[in-house]
Amino acid sequence: MDRRFSLDRIEEDIAVLIEQGGGTFHVLAGKLPPLARDGDVLALRSGTWTILREETDKLRKEMFDLQESLFEEQNDHL
Repeated sequence: MDRRFSLDRIEEDIAVLIEQGGGTFHVLAGKLPPLARDGDVLALRSGTWTILREETDKLRKEMFDLQESLFEEQNDHL
C-alpha cells in the first residue's frame, strides 16, 4: 500500500511532508519529483515519489472553496 503525503514546504534542501493521517516526515528535496511544489499530494511507492495530480487538484479545490466560504462569511458580518 502507498504512503501518502502532502508537501507542506521546502526549507533549503529539506522537504517537509505531512503524512495522511498525521505526522510530519522530512526528506531531501532532491528525492522528490522536480515539479513537486507546496500543496502537492505525493505517494511513496517502492521508494519512488509520485505526484498524485487528481488528488492534488481535488485538495486545492477543497481549500479554495473553504477560503471562499470563510471570506463570504466574514463579508456578511461587516
